[in-house]
Amino acid sequence: MSLIGDGENSLLVIKTITYVFSYVYLQNAFKNLIIAYPRNKGFRIIYHVIRFEFKRATPTHVQGIIDRIENELDKEERYENID
Repeated sequence: MSLIGDGENSLLVIKTITYVFSYVYLQNAFKNLIIAYPRNKGFRIIYHVIRFEFKRATPTHVQGIIDRIENELDKEERYENID
């Protein structure tokens, strides 16, 4: 593209695509961390901030989610102990 004179525009397009893919990759990485470590509040808050879900990143909302997940995990542990 530099022979045509579009070097600057091509670089802008490549940078934009790279930023978009990096953003999506970062979102998916934190989503997977939430699945792997459901009791970690920090990962959940960072994930919601990255996704611009500031209302869900508030401590009261996150604590409710953590409590629900802990109850689900406790139920699973009880069922595993029965078997």
